[in-house]
Amino acid sequence: MDTLPQVVFKFPSSAERKIFDALKEAELPSATALHSLNLPEHDYKQWAEADFVIVSPKGVLVLEVKGGRVRCERGQWVMTDRGGADHIKRESPLDQARSARFALQKRLEGVIPTDLLNRVNFGFGLMFPDVVFEESSVEWDAALIFDAVTYDRRQCKVWIEKLYRYWSEKTGRKELLSDSEVASLIKAMRPDLDRVPALISRVGTAVEDLVQLTADQYRYLDGLLLQPRVVVEGGAGTGKTFLAAEASRRLSRSGKEVLYICRSPVLAWNMREKLNTSMVDVLDYSALIEKSQKGRLPDFDVLVVDEGQDFLDMDSILFLDGLFDGGLEKGHWLFFMDSNNQGSMYEDIEPDAKAYLQSAGIPWPLYDNCRNTRQIATATMLLTGGDIGRAKVKGDGLKVEYIYCLDEADAVHEVEKKLTRWIDDEHVLPGDITVLSMTDWEHSLIGNLNKRWRRRFQVVDATAGCQWHQSSVTFSRVLDFKGLENRYIILVDLELFKGLKADISKLYVGMTRANAVVSLIVPQLLKPKFDQYQLDNLPALRAHLMDEEN
Repeated sequence: MDTLPQVVFKFPSSAERKIFDALKEAELPSATALHSLNLPEHDYKQWAEADFVIVSPKGVLVLEVKGGRVRCERGQWVMTDRGGADHIKRESPLDQARSARFALQKRLEGVIPTDLLNRVNFGFGLMFPDVVFEESSVEWDAALIFDAVTYDRRQCKVWIEKLYRYWSEKTGRKELLSDSEVASLIKAMRPDLDRVPALISRVGTAVEDLVQLTADQYRYLDGLLLQPRVVVEGGAGTGKTFLAAEASRRLSRSGKEVLYICRSPVLAWNMREKLNTSMVDVLDYSALIEKSQKGRLPDFDVLVVDEGQDFLDMDSILFLDGLFDGGLEKGHWLFFMDSNNQGSMYEDIEPDAKAYLQSAGIPWPLYDNCRNTRQIATATMLLTGGDIGRAKVKGDGLKVEYIYCLDEADAVHEVEKKLTRWIDDEHVLPGDITVLSMTDWEHSLIGNLNKRWRRRFQVVDATAGCQWHQSSVTFSRVLDFKGLENRYIILVDLELFKGLKADISKLYVGMTRANAVVSLIVPQLLKPKFDQYQLDNLPALRAHLMDEEN
């Protein structure tokens, strides 16, 4: 859903940050989440605020968020923050949410027409994203509570829908509001929003803070969109695809006809889903050429090219050049690309093609890695030599794991062990795990897993799409997973690694798809080669880390 503001530079608590990101990911039609809504007309407080307010055709929900440890002793509520300090509350979180809900309704009186206000389904809920909240009481219903289990299972959308149904049964207000009525409610509340801020999310217990998009990237996005021709360069994990999607949305909303292209059919499918509420045409390169040959190219004002390093050969650049009257030098376009040679797995990067592109547009560098933990970033640099920017994820992640195997049977056994440990013992959602291969499903060792695990897989490719269920472990060729990511990544079929440039590219792309955990299933024969790569790239890594410190 949309959020207002779209970015928050500083959150009062990590719990609010977690909920902010969970709400952004919740796909609720025509819903908007307002963060930190000021309520100056509270019954008994000089000034109050609602942590989050959800506005949609189903009504208005006021959500109170409490992080850290929560306990109630003899009717007195005590909140313990991350520093261990106790905060005694005179009113319960339930009373806070209830009073904020009525304060909001009172605030809207006289601002919103009475007939509309009388049809709005108002409700409230409590969100405890850090604790498992199983306590029952006559004071509250379980439907009002969102806790750590709901958060970890990514059920924010489901919980909000249930909360709406709960309150509609209570209030008897079941009539859906029109889009214009929802817009008028949001407009009435918007003046109370006073924070402009940074997108941060939490990734399991391995990652303290995962920055999805840095404050600088959001801060400069408006400036980027003012430029007619921009070459945005950054390594894996620097937010290029996220920025390309957001830029496409904003340009479309401003009235521009936008054409988004990339090489990968899977990434195109994914972006088509993400941009389905925007008037953006999304095509992979093959589909673009086919339409061009048939004279059916969509009309567009702005071209957005994602994974642009895959277009840095002269044939591709000349084709793109021909899309504009006057060529790339006169067109309106944004080109998002990985400045590392390891980033391309389609065509060799041709210096003349890159130079022509860069001469036509202004450079826009991205330095901050917002996807990977420091452990993943440094391990990738050591093994591949690829610079993936400054790791901005705070906290201590998990060490990248190299599991050396004697033969394929040994490798199959290690994959089964890994899946059993993560899913059975540590309760990792299967959908949080992706197995990336140097080859396709038919030729991968994954086909030799025992039946129990083999049937748990869903293949991600151009025919199966890129939306997967949380009950399935995903399998993909590295090539098909460009632009995508997941929490846990296992790299397999590395016996096909011959040390060629394309092989290094696959390692680079594969390792950097992970948010938190990477395990490589490696033939024992490759250990000397991998050790040598790491030794050769160690000086560059040391220099990079020194630059980060400075």
